Amino acid sequence: MPSVYEAITDRIISTLESGRIPWKKEWRTSGKTAGLPYNLVSGKPYRGINVFSLLCSGYSSNGWATYKQAQSLGYQVRKGEKASPVVFWKFPDKKSKQEAQLLGKNAAPWGTSYPVFNVEQLDGVPQELPFAVETFDPIAECEAVTDAFMGSASHPTLGHGGNKAYFSPSSDPCSNAFA
Repeated sequence: MPSVYEAITDRIISTLESGRIPWKKEWRTSGKTAGLPYNLVSGKPYRGINVFSLLCSGYSSNGWATYKQAQSLGYQVRKGEKASPVVFWKFPDKKSKQEAQLLGKNAAPWGTSYPVFNVEQLDGVPQELPFAVETFDPIAECEAVTDAFMGSASHPTLGHGGNKAYFSPSSDPCSNAFA
């Protein structure tokens, strides 16, 4: 049986070989998790290799939970659904390192894997999850001003990508005019 690391690596390679790049963002994201897979109970985004593993799952939702977490929320994993692996690392604190030294043992970090299920694999989930992205409701007057400006010849070029707003002087033809 392959280790969890081999299983995650195989999962990523298989997804890439199918022609899909799971971390390539072609959409806008916002909200608490900024498009990253997150835990349904804590709301915290997953980190490290777990992001890649869960993005390879092919689900459109980014919410995940262990079987017990899903049950604690009143949800049920559908029969026959397959879990996705995540790795949890535990790092010893100063006290446990000192205790290990007294016992003549090594207090090294250790990792373990947990099976998690996507919200799309669960029954009993309400339409609105607690970490759902809020819908955008523009102000009509502001939209009219923006539309008029963007319709003018002197408007800036806008591009979308990533999950943060930024200004790029290297791609702005007017930025060198002030140097």
